[in-house]
Amino acid sequence: MLLFQIRSDRQIGTNVIYSLEGIGANQPPFHVFVVDPHNGNVRVTRKLDREEIPLYNLAGFAKFPNGTEAEAKIDLKIKVVDENDNGPTFESSVLTAEVDEHSPIGSSVITISATDKDEDGTPHTKIAYYIIGQEPRDWFRMDKDGTIYVKNNLDREKEKTVLLTVTGRDMDGAPQGHIATATVTINIRDVNDNPPTLESEAYEGDIEENTFGVEVMRIKANDLDSDQDNWEAVFEIVQGNEDGYFSIKTDPNTNEGILFLEKPVDFEDVKDMNLGLAVRNKAPLVDGTGGAWGSKFKTYPIKINVKNQPEGPHFEPKVKPIPIKEGTPIDVNKVIASYPAIDKDTGKPAEDVKYLKGSDPQNWLSIDPKTADIKLNKMPDRESPFLINGVYMAEILCITEGMPSKTATGTVAIQVEDLNDHCPTLTSNFIPMCKPNKRIIVNAKDEDAFPNGPPFKFSIYPGSTSVDWKMRPYNDTAVLLTTSDELHYSLNDLMLVVEDQQKLTCPNPQKLTVFTCDCTETGDCSVKGSMKLLKPKTALGPAGIGLLFLGLLAVLCESLISSELKKLHELLSHVKIPWSDLKCSRLCADLMFHDHCQQQLIQLLYHRKAWQRDAEKTFIDSFLKGYYNKDKCKIAPHMKCCSFRSGGSSNQNHATYTHLSLQFHPPNLLEGLFFTFNHTSGDEKIVQKDHMLVFDYEGTGSSAGSVGCCSNLQQDCDLEFLNNLGPSFKTLAEICGGK
Repeated sequence: MLLFQIRSDRQIGTNVIYSLEGIGANQPPFHVFVVDPHNGNVRVTRKLDREEIPLYNLAGFAKFPNGTEAEAKIDLKIKVVDENDNGPTFESSVLTAEVDEHSPIGSSVITISATDKDEDGTPHTKIAYYIIGQEPRDWFRMDKDGTIYVKNNLDREKEKTVLLTVTGRDMDGAPQGHIATATVTINIRDVNDNPPTLESEAYEGDIEENTFGVEVMRIKANDLDSDQDNWEAVFEIVQGNEDGYFSIKTDPNTNEGILFLEKPVDFEDVKDMNLGLAVRNKAPLVDGTGGAWGSKFKTYPIKINVKNQPEGPHFEPKVKPIPIKEGTPIDVNKVIASYPAIDKDTGKPAEDVKYLKGSDPQNWLSIDPKTADIKLNKMPDRESPFLINGVYMAEILCITEGMPSKTATGTVAIQVEDLNDHCPTLTSNFIPMCKPNKRIIVNAKDEDAFPNGPPFKFSIYPGSTSVDWKMRPYNDTAVLLTTSDELHYSLNDLMLVVEDQQKLTCPNPQKLTVFTCDCTETGDCSVKGSMKLLKPKTALGPAGIGLLFLGLLAVLCESLISSELKKLHELLSHVKIPWSDLKCSRLCADLMFHDHCQQQLIQLLYHRKAWQRDAEKTFIDSFLKGYYNKDKCKIAPHMKCCSFRSGGSSNQNHATYTHLSLQFHPPNLLEGLFFTFNHTSGDEKIVQKDHMLVFDYEGTGSSAGSVGCCSNLQQDCDLEFLNNLGPSFKTLAEICGGK
């Protein structure tokens, strides 16, 4: 077959010779392409196979007879055009796949593929796939790309395997395309879609009374599923076994449930028992759509009949308590109790039996062999080493007369009762408390035994403390006390009342002192360490102590006034009243507690609703209402005057004066409401801190001179003069004047 011609322009006649070189010419495979040496015609000598050599690269030469080149060589590329001469082929003619039963419709199972030797990217190699047959059920479909999908619901209990016959046709499935055929075996995997069932709808069995550890019955379970976990049964007694008489387990070889009797049953108590049995699989149960069925299982009834057996006597109760009060005169010939054995079958006292003593370590008792009447041989001794928690134990035997004889054993508990002659007392009247924790454990003890001792009931004696203690039980002999109050005082006392189980208390409440110890500064907050902190390091004589007390009292009174005023300042800051220039103590104290002035203060505070919490409203009520009685210089229950005015002159630099000092009882009446202060006066040299302050004589260092005259307020609360006292008292004048 002539393909083309190569020719040199220098050819004249036959003076030029043509030749080919390359694979398919002068290299294997040889002479596929040949050239006429005289005219340059190139011909193909045989049928070409593109799948072997898709492209031939040859070189054409033109030479003179003497071997010199007539022309430069020419490259010849010969491409073999593809024909659809190859059909698709599958890697294997038998393919396998697996899928779970009840997989959702549309689930992908497998994608198959075939190959084609023809040229890629041409219709010759574009393969379309089809199912041409499936047995025994039409459960699957296939896309042209070779993916097999679930078409209908799969049920393994109906079919375990489906065989598909598939084809692959090139030319994208055109009729003229080549075809390859294969088979696909799809195995349906089992899921637990079938609950186990029992062979019978109801069961009945018998047991002997007073026996246990025996097999009662075997219960066969059936299951359509085949996988081990989907088939293996799990049995459960869901009704009637609240007392734990029975148990059930699965025989792994037969899948049977084995019902066991675990505890003896008394026919006189129970004649028959009705159990409810449920059975499930190890694997969770699913429905036909792949969802969980949950835990609803059928319950199968099982009736258990208890067979009566002849029984011997028994004691009821097994332990008979006999209380005897310590110190009470006892007649040793008097029957203190009767303890006959009972015939279980009749429920009446046993007949044809005799009674004997078993264990009686100190020979306290005697028993009548016929009637089982019990008497004392000696006076009970509470100090006996055989008493355990005040109880002396002895055994009584009942033996039948017939053969073989049966023996029953009962226990007598002689309770030597203790007199409740001791009240519960605190184990310690001094307890240190770590300041950050604000919690203590209070313990009590009682010399009396049960039931005249713990558990104890603790309560705080009303009015014995100002601290808001919260109380909750800790154990039978202790209580936990906590507080959210801020405790500024090292020692806080309270009175406790402790009751025993019989509600006996000591005649008087018991005092408990709580020492607030700063654990962050003190390494040892134990009782011993706290006592060291409280122990005075020097000793003073009576005169020195008296002078020291008077000096501290004066300073303390001044400090308490300042402290309470600062607390009032903190309260009034809520209504945005400027207190920045407040640096007074005695005058404010007098004015604040004058009848008319306190009414004006109350009116101002209530009008502006100074409180933010109910506790602050209570503070306004208690602090400003009814505490002052100027006639008797008495400030009702929570305050008292420390001293009275002794005279003085307003034009003296060092006037004699009285501190109208207020001492609050309890001293921390306002603790927990206002205890954080941060106030600096207008004078940068004066910084008020939260501790006791020492004030100079009134009038010293003040441009207004002495203000002692104002303490009596004899002008019926005419406060006009306050406007001339200077900036330090301006704000107070505004408040007391109702501005």
